[in-house]
Amino acid sequence: MFTIGSLVCCLANNFTALLVGRTVQGIGGGGLYTMTTIVITDIIPLDQRPKYLSIISAVFGLGGILGPLAGGLIVQYTTWRWLFYINFPFCGIALVVVPLFVRSNLQTPGRLLFGIKRIDWTGGLIFIAGSSTFLVGLTWAGVNYPWASYQAWLPILLGGLAVVGSLLYERSVPSEPFLRLSVFYSPHASIVFALTLIQGLLLYMQLYYLPFYFQVAKGATKVLSGIYLMAVDIILFPIAVTCGILMTKFGTFTWAIQIGFISMTLASGLFLLANQNLNMVKHLFIFLVVGVAHGFLIGSLNVATQAISQAQDLVFAISMWSFLRWFGSCLGVAVGGAVFNNVLLHSLVSRGVDQAEFISQNSESFGLIVKALPDGDEKTTFVWAYLDGFRGIFYLMLALSSLSMLLSFYLKNHDLKTGKRVTDSRSVDAGDA
Repeated sequence: MFTIGSLVCCLANNFTALLVGRTVQGIGGGGLYTMTTIVITDIIPLDQRPKYLSIISAVFGLGGILGPLAGGLIVQYTTWRWLFYINFPFCGIALVVVPLFVRSNLQTPGRLLFGIKRIDWTGGLIFIAGSSTFLVGLTWAGVNYPWASYQAWLPILLGGLAVVGSLLYERSVPSEPFLRLSVFYSPHASIVFALTLIQGLLLYMQLYYLPFYFQVAKGATKVLSGIYLMAVDIILFPIAVTCGILMTKFGTFTWAIQIGFISMTLASGLFLLANQNLNMVKHLFIFLVVGVAHGFLIGSLNVATQAISQAQDLVFAISMWSFLRWFGSCLGVAVGGAVFNNVLLHSLVSRGVDQAEFISQNSESFGLIVKALPDGDEKTTFVWAYLDGFRGIFYLMLALSSLSMLLSFYLKNHDLKTGKRVTDSRSVDAGDA
């Protein structure tokens, strides 16, 4: 599906065709990470999984960070179609290697058809439609339309109701639900899933808005702002791999989650110091702290999900972990945009700027105009208004990081070698973990 979607995008001559191609690409790509995790879970014992899962998670994290930089370079020096052409060598290798090395004795045409028939298509479609509609409304609110307008709140309301309806449907109707709600019955599992959602939200909020911050506040180009972001890469991968090795050695994981969110809280607090006059060395130091935080979190939350889940729910728990991480990434961009544009609007109004509402609704494109303005009072006014918008995002990051840090200390450790919980008087009482 990912290969087919890439081909459609390469051949697209209009936006509709491009959207169809990206949709097909998303269907294929959405399952790659989950299936990779499930395969590792199937062949590697729990006490040895952390080092493998951390490597896989770190590679996906690196891709998320390097992607915008590589994409910017490709678009700047070639054509946007190369964003999709570049996928084919990797897709070709995967299409040859996977059938050769990833095999199952249970994989037969009859069994595959039987599995497809068992899928809860109704519940899945309702849930996907609801969550997508909710995100569309959240993206529009305060940006394309005022929060009080029906164009903003109606999609949020309908999407939220559809998600709730799909959960009620999953609980009572299908014999083989695609969402097994029992994965949430343990307080510890619920905490891990909440932390996973927040980590995905924070990661993509940072990936999306920090380069924009550099372009407006420091006058950096898109490529240069992507290079600055590589400071996260430099530290994320070695930290993630080392963390996986240490989790395997110690047989526990809560310490990694706690260190990760402590580091994230520190980085979020330091971002509040960021302004037009903060030098690049200090900016890069903050980015390194962000890389440390995600390095500890990107694999440990996956390990925690598997350690806490019941054996019969393991595959469903992994799927939920993957979904919440990517749903968090969508929320990060949408919520970050809503906060940024609304704070920017109030800042522009307070500074007496004309057409403040129009500017806030077109903040990204107008940000490029601000960057090109000659130095002077007008540019200073706009830059400080934009910095207020970014500061709104940084306060949100600090609040979410602080909440996550507190929640992480209520997690009870599981011994990865025995699969049993380790008693800790600080932890909440576990349910049926």
